Amino acid sequence: MFGRGSVVSGLTLFLVGALFLFALAPGLDRWASTLFFLAADCAEGAPAARVCGGFPASADPTLIAVRNFFHVLPATLAVALLAIVLVRMVRPPRLRDPFNLTALVALGSLIASSAVLVNLLLKEFSGRPRPRDTELFGGTQPFVPVGEFTDLCARNCSFVSGEASAAFWLPCLVPLFPARLRGAALVVTLAVAVFVSMLRVAFGGHYLSDVTIAGGLTLWVFALASLATRKLMASGAPAAAGRRP
Repeated sequence: MFGRGSVVSGLTLFLVGALFLFALAPGLDRWASTLFFLAADCAEGAPAARVCGGFPASADPTLIAVRNFFHVLPATLAVALLAIVLVRMVRPPRLRDPFNLTALVALGSLIASSAVLVNLLLKEFSGRPRPRDTELFGGTQPFVPVGEFTDLCARNCSFVSGEASAAFWLPCLVPLFPARLRGAALVVTLAVAVFVSMLRVAFGGHYLSDVTIAGGLTLWVFALASLATRKLMASGAPAAAGRRP
């Protein structure tokens, strides 16, 4: 359901459109974060222009517990899925089994998108300060629009969101469900991914653009990998058929 040229093209347009939108209208990021920011009186002696306050959601015990649960959920599911695949690999048809193949593509996409592209590259080199660290929301750093790379953040920066990237991997597991359940599974996993992403915005840990682009990247990598796998398997099928006695 993801491995189609139209899906890859659609996600590509989505990513390019999101980058242009947030770059041309940086106020969208500021506005979204403002919805979750609570201003407060500054301490005596603070500079007159200082903005004081915080993101109340980040101190809510229930929301923290929810965030912690979904923070480890993708990795837990990935380990469980890998274990299932390893067990199933001991019997034929092994790699050509649709479940095994789809699971391996999903696991590879998680590594390529969330682990490598997001956490090892973009988050380490973007230099974008998180909302809670900026002058707009009680911090000391300037606001940096999406797409601008700076040295204001040394590591684990705001652009893009690792947790949103991992959360949007959950819809990539939908092809593993029975066909009759895929529609409902897609709705549920997308709703969870959006909720987890907005929770990061509510905590002041990321801007709306950080989570939007992170989610799009994960789905795009999975769709691209699924399409490539389908084409590879299709090109190998005639050759395999020709070798049969």
